[in-house]
Amino acid sequence: MWRVLFILFSFQSLYAQELPSLFQDYISNQELSVDDQQLEVFYSLLEHPLDLNNCRLQELHQFPFLNFQQANAIIKYRRDKGQFSSLYELQAIEALKLKTIRLLLPFVTVSKAIPLKKSNYKHQLRFYLQRSLEQEKEYVNGEYLGNPFKSYAIYSARSKVANYGLITEKDAGEKYLDFITMYANLKHKNNRLFVGDYQLSLGQGLLCYQSFTLGKSAWVSSTFKNSPIFRSHTSTREYGFLRGIAYQKHWNNWQLSLLVSSRKQDANSIDSLALATSIKVTGLHRGISEYEDKRQLLHQHLGASINYKKRLFSSSLYGLAQNWDKSLVLGQDTLSQLLALGWDYSLSYKNTHLFGECVWQNNSWAFLSALNSQLSSNVLFSTLYRNYSSDYYALDSKGFGEQSSTRNERGLYSALSLDINRQWTLSLYADFYRFPQANFYSQVPSLGQDYLLQLMYKVSKTSSLIARGQWENKTKDDKEHYGLPLISKRQQHKYLLQWTYDWDNYRFKSRVNWNHLENERAYLLAQEMHYRPVNKAWSLSFRYLIFDSPSFASRIYAYEPDVMHSFYIPFHYGEGQRISTVFKYKFRSLTFNLKLAQTLYYDNTPIKSGSVEGNTLTEIKLALKWVL
Repeated sequence: MWRVLFILFSFQSLYAQELPSLFQDYISNQELSVDDQQLEVFYSLLEHPLDLNNCRLQELHQFPFLNFQQANAIIKYRRDKGQFSSLYELQAIEALKLKTIRLLLPFVTVSKAIPLKKSNYKHQLRFYLQRSLEQEKEYVNGEYLGNPFKSYAIYSARSKVANYGLITEKDAGEKYLDFITMYANLKHKNNRLFVGDYQLSLGQGLLCYQSFTLGKSAWVSSTFKNSPIFRSHTSTREYGFLRGIAYQKHWNNWQLSLLVSSRKQDANSIDSLALATSIKVTGLHRGISEYEDKRQLLHQHLGASINYKKRLFSSSLYGLAQNWDKSLVLGQDTLSQLLALGWDYSLSYKNTHLFGECVWQNNSWAFLSALNSQLSSNVLFSTLYRNYSSDYYALDSKGFGEQSSTRNERGLYSALSLDINRQWTLSLYADFYRFPQANFYSQVPSLGQDYLLQLMYKVSKTSSLIARGQWENKTKDDKEHYGLPLISKRQQHKYLLQWTYDWDNYRFKSRVNWNHLENERAYLLAQEMHYRPVNKAWSLSFRYLIFDSPSFASRIYAYEPDVMHSFYIPFHYGEGQRISTVFKYKFRSLTFNLKLAQTLYYDNTPIKSGSVEGNTLTEIKLALKWVL
């Protein structure tokens, strides 16, 4: 009976059109700063859930909490038993754990209704406004040309055969609506056409991956990436997308993908030398110097991919050519063209999944191979090896690794997840890596290790506890001695204790973080309260946080409740407190969100790099959505 009650609670979250609390917990506990713009796909799935009776295997793979075997089990159940008559049938699939079903429920549906007519469109308008109340010195001295408001407006329309939209955005300090993006996605039988701005995601992310993905985490199955190759760019993010035309054709077990793109990017450039020293991805054009870097570099793509898929085996062969109208400085090299050829594979046999990718680009290589295995009903094992050349450059890559760039790294990662019983789950991983050439921490080749251990305890039907420890060891440059460089160890220990409790219409979350970096010790304490009355059109969230971190190096990231279509994981350093509250109201087709937050510093921590005088920073956000 309690499972039924939980499903009903999940649908209540769906009605609110916000990321379900369980999914928020899942993302916020990944020990990384998630780009909220990449989560647009999950907001879209909340509004248009995936139909389990009509979905393809690849569509299930977009959920990072579903491993390959679990996604296959859903398709196999439908093939063997016939179409789902209810979402409750998910409990009959042995490969699906209850915690996985809980995460999946808000994003899927079982539909037996007559399909909508092709001409039926669902329209949506969204407006967003944000500003800091304290005055920044750049506005006073005229360095920023615009006002301190950040705003955007989004129009989108969706039907069975077409999706299209228009997005305009202005960052704080910019004078006008500075960013405009348009997209359209047309479907006809086995053909799909993308026009305007779209995202490209290939293989395991070694060359180009512009969709949502996770890195190292306590969730073992997150090592596998399988986003659709093309997806419309539906967010206000001003980087990480292509602009042009993309086409897909399906026939039998084959899929052909073609793309062409031409887009100007922000860059620091020297026009007299036809040279770009760096690419800028902030999207900010607040002052004269930032305006001078706007749209200075023309970036063109031409690519093709052929994919074969049959049952539990799939493989792709693809090529991607890139060209810049100015020579671009990349590391120690200067390039104006890149030509890449890649191959990826995925093979599943019984409870074992083998996958990987290999890319050749301008005489350099990147290689990744991994294995996920369900050793028993309670044990999941994963291991991954990667080898990225020091002269391999892929600007939009998201290959698995310790660094943000997919280059200059070799490593072996192994992870284990054990369901001890219905209450206890143990997750752990160990990652050993090497940087063959100079990197961010050292000017000479260096080594590192990363370990994580996490325990999850289901205290009761309404309460859970997470305890996690993470240990990192890296070699770094140190002060020279007698003219000779020294190498020392950089050790960092991170600990987390989090308790979540649901009572009636309330949800409470308590969080303790401890960070020990060399001689620095930092801590963070947070308490959240969410109130969502049953059958009411409004909800309220409140959060109080105190922190103490000696420097930016020992900063602590902590998820914070935010307005709809936003996912906020800010970092905290210095000594102070932060209070935030979010009010949400929905009336028929209209949804309104308001957020107020203030950070108070007890010490002399510079606010916004010294732009704000005093010791407080107050923020206000308004979000409005109208579904037509």
